[in-house]
Amino acid sequence: MDDILITVPMWGNDRAITKEQFIMLRDADIDAVMAVGHDNSAAQTERMLETAQSLWDPARERNLKVFVHSYNYGITPASSDAEVIAHAEAFRGRLAFMGYHLEDEPYDPLPYARLERLLREHDPAGIADVNFFPASVYGSYEEHYARMSGYVRAVGDKKSYLSFDNYPFGGEEGSVSEEALFGNFENVRRAGLDNDIPTAFYLQAVGAGDGGFRRPDEGVLRYHIASALSYGFKWIKYFSWFVPGAAGTGESDQFKDAIMDHEDQKTALYDAAAALNREVHNVGRLLAALTSKEVYHSGERSTSPFYARLPGDFFVQPAGDAYAIVSLFEHRESGERYLMIVNKDFERSATLSFRLHGVGSPIEIDKTVRGGTLVPDWKDGVLTRAFKPGEFALCRLA
Repeated sequence: MDDILITVPMWGNDRAITKEQFIMLRDADIDAVMAVGHDNSAAQTERMLETAQSLWDPARERNLKVFVHSYNYGITPASSDAEVIAHAEAFRGRLAFMGYHLEDEPYDPLPYARLERLLREHDPAGIADVNFFPASVYGSYEEHYARMSGYVRAVGDKKSYLSFDNYPFGGEEGSVSEEALFGNFENVRRAGLDNDIPTAFYLQAVGAGDGGFRRPDEGVLRYHIASALSYGFKWIKYFSWFVPGAAGTGESDQFKDAIMDHEDQKTALYDAAAALNREVHNVGRLLAALTSKEVYHSGERSTSPFYARLPGDFFVQPAGDAYAIVSLFEHRESGERYLMIVNKDFERSATLSFRLHGVGSPIEIDKTVRGGTLVPDWKDGVLTRAFKPGEFALCRLA
């Protein structure tokens, strides 16, 4: 993909498959809806495709597309090569079609590598998706890395994305597990770089009713997105836009409202999520072309062993106590360097200052308009910027 991808999963949310809902998704800068879960049906997926097709406007830059759940069409590791190829041929080139969701969280992903390879061979434009567990399921980051890398090697050069999910914002307000958040981010980032594959994650956008994790506010939502982008992730998957599970089911009752409520109506988070999605897409083409080279954390509150502290000899140094993520990127084609700074305080705004050694005047990339730039507060080698809670800023370095 030449842009950051933003998607919404649908677990049997039958009444959300309407033109009205799909227009709201499209207007919120969602790229695609994804049929997931074994409770979905092929008929529901066909309705998703038909609804997206009915809204297709070739004059629009962004139209809503659909990922089918291949399981619902009988595609499993037991399927023959011929059956998988026929599946690809049935959807290849179809209007509003984006790709194939193969499975969510298989403990052993290797049986799905053949499916992804075949689908990509016979539909190179279609994205094939397998979502991995977080590292905690495997007991160590080493085993998690080995599972991901082994899968990518088995797929070969037809690989799509390396995806995982984990929900680090606990039930207590203001809490975050930095191990769950950044331990997994760094492990997946490393596997992606080592295997030359873009990475994807599930964005926490709903709370569990039992208090295991909470529904985010705008600051948490912004921070989860920004921190993932700072680690080089290229695909944002909402968990969830709609309340997971069909309305009235036991699964649905386990969750709080998401971006939409239990009646599939907008909550106050809809406008916030839409604005954040637009910001991401305004810089998305650039971010998609950047490779994450180094990621550090600064500030007195950055004490977790699950990330690297900003080294004293790095060319970017805080001027004061700057609680932040500092990421260095390189453009794959031009070689230009970019600096991303994220305010790690997702509850409060902050003004952060960094001294940049050996750098000319940086240029900030404007998130409010595609292709725009800003002249930052730059004086005597110090870059100063006011940040919203959890916000990121991206600068091109001279």
